[in-house]
Amino acid sequence: MQTNQDWIRKTFVLNLAQAAADYDITTAVGGDVLLNPELCAWYVDTAGATFTSVAVHTNTAHPTVLLTAAEGAVANLAAGINLQPAWRQPVIIRSGGKLQFTIVGATGVGQITLMLSFKPLSSAGGTL
Repeated sequence: MQTNQDWIRKTFVLNLAQAAADYDITTAVGGDVLLNPELCAWYVDTAGATFTSVAVHTNTAHPTVLLTAAEGAVANLAAGINLQPAWRQPVIIRSGGKLQFTIVGATGVGQITLMLSFKPLSSAGGTL
């Protein structure tokens, strides 16, 4: 039986006080990993109205979107809230693959804390 203790948790901070562009959150190293959306948390620490939106996605040819630009629209990013993205399917990030966020619009203000739950897909390991 699988339990919550089977999952590794890691916290990342998305710095929104940057120019509009793609930024790396993390890279899978040492093997492929599986992200579990049910055990992930998104918390808006601070946010400002100087950018249009933020989105979170993989860097693959056909990206998996974890937080859409509509969900990450500045109107939805009030400080002190937990975001509830529609992403609900587990995601495999291949070794060397990245999780990124994109700021759209002007230079942003604020930050989001993202806690990811993942597990390696091979006995050789894999981490974020």
